[in-house]
Amino acid sequence: MPSLLPRLLLPALCVCVISCSDDSGENLPEGGFGTETSGGQTTNPSTTSPTTGSTTTPTSDPTIDPTIEPTTTGTESSTTASTDPSTTNPTDDTTTDPTDDTTTDPTDDTTTDPTDDDTTGPPAACDNDTIDDDEVCFVPGDTVATGATPSDIASGDFDGNGSFDVIVSSVGGSNVAVHLGDGAGGIAVAVNTAVGTNPSRVLAAEFSGDANWDALVTNTDDDTVSVLVSDGAGGFVETALAVGDQPVDLGLADLDGANGLDFAVANAGDVNYQTSVNDGAGNFTLAGPWAIGDEVTEIAGVELGNIALNGMTPDAFFGGGNAYAATPGAGADGVMNDGTAIGNTAGMDLARFNPGDFNGDGELDVAVTDGDSARLFLGDGNNGGPGFNTDAFGPHTNVSEAVLADVTGEGNEDLIVTAEGDDEVIVYVGAGDSTFDGGTAFAVGTAPSGVAVADLNEDGVGDIIVCNRGSGDITILLSNP
Repeated sequence: MPSLLPRLLLPALCVCVISCSDDSGENLPEGGFGTETSGGQTTNPSTTSPTTGSTTTPTSDPTIDPTIEPTTTGTESSTTASTDPSTTNPTDDTTTDPTDDTTTDPTDDTTTDPTDDDTTGPPAACDNDTIDDDEVCFVPGDTVATGATPSDIASGDFDGNGSFDVIVSSVGGSNVAVHLGDGAGGIAVAVNTAVGTNPSRVLAAEFSGDANWDALVTNTDDDTVSVLVSDGAGGFVETALAVGDQPVDLGLADLDGANGLDFAVANAGDVNYQTSVNDGAGNFTLAGPWAIGDEVTEIAGVELGNIALNGMTPDAFFGGGNAYAATPGAGADGVMNDGTAIGNTAGMDLARFNPGDFNGDGELDVAVTDGDSARLFLGDGNNGGPGFNTDAFGPHTNVSEAVLADVTGEGNEDLIVTAEGDDEVIVYVGAGDSTFDGGTAFAVGTAPSGVAVADLNEDGVGDIIVCNRGSGDITILLSNP
C-alpha cells in the first residue's frame, strides 16, 4: 500500500495531483450494474494533509448540489453529500432483459496502477480563485464537538436562512445534533433533538412542503424511522414511524410521481426493505416489504433511482455482504416488483450505500463500502445483463463511508472515502467518464464514521464535512481553489 500524505498542519493547504487515467471502467458490457474500483492512491510528498459527510444525485435519488442555494429542494444527503436533485424521466421506457447475461468475469480484477503516469508539466495552483484541472485544494476549517458517538452526518438548510447547516446522528446520545452554518465555513455548537435508540443513518431533504429542510433517521434498536419535520429555526418535530426489524439505511426518491419525496428503508433483521409514500406534508404511509430474491441473504443498504429496469418510476438497488440486486418500480403507491439478481461475488462485504451518477448518463450509480475498500457500481441497464468490472479503491483500513459529489468544482462527481482505521478522508477526483485519479489523503479526527459535502463557505465549490466517532467531533475541509 503506498504511503499516505504526511499529516502536517499548515495555516493554508494546497494539494494538487496530476490525474492518472484508470481505464478499468471503460467498455463495460451493457446491462445491469458494473462495479468500478481503482488501485492504491497516489501521494504527493511535497504537499501536506490537513486535519479536518448523500451526494451528487443519482437520477431519482435526490441530493444537493453544493453550488446551488440550499433553498432548492434537495435529496439524499448522507452520509451523504448535499446536492440538488437531478431526477430522471419516469416515463423512460427503455426496458431491459434480465436474462441477457453479457457479463465479464466478476473475479477478473485487472487493476490499473494509478501511479503509472508519465504526465509532465507544472501542477495546478490552489488559492487563486480559479478552478484548475486536477487540483484538490482545501484549507482546514473548524473542529467542533458534536453528539456522543456520532454515526452519520448530512447537510441542509434547517433554519431557512439560505446557508447550509449540519446534522449528525448520535448513537451515544440517542439524538441528532444540529449545527447551524454561518455561511462563511463555520458551524455553531450543537442543538439536540431526541430520536430513538441507536440512530445509525440520517438523511436531509425537504419533504413537508414548506421549503424548510427536514430529516429522516433510522433507529436501529427501536425498529423505527424518526421523521423530523423542521420548525424553520433549526429544531424539529419528531414522529416515530414503525418499520421492520433493525432498520439500517434509507433511500430517497419520488416513488409515486406525486407529493414530493418518498423513501425506502433497509431492514437488516428481516433481510428486506420497505417503501413509504409521502402525503406532501411529511406524513408517510408504509408499504411492503418487497421481495428481494434468494440470492441476497443480507441487506445493509438501499438506494432509489433510474436503473432502466422497466422505464417506470424509480427502481431500487440494494444488498449487503457479498450480494446485490435490483427491483423495478411498479409506478403507484410505492409498490415495487420482485427483485432481479445482479451479482454475488465471494469476498465482498458490502455495507454503507450512497447514490450518485459519476459518469453523467442519467442512471443511478452507487458508492458502497466494502471492508478495507470502496466500490462503485456503475448503472448500465440498457440490456439488463449483469456486467461486472471490479478494481478496488484502496486498500485503506476499515472504510466507513463512500460518497459521490463534486468537491473540485470541475462539474464531475468525485469519490470521497473515509477510512476509520486510518483517521483519514481520501478524495478520488472524477473525470466524468467512469475514471478517477489515484486519490489524495487528508488527516481528520479519530475514527471518522461519516462524511457529507456542502458549500459551507459559499464559494461555489463543495466543502468536506466529517463526523469522527472516536473523537466525538466534526472536522471540516474548506475548498480553496
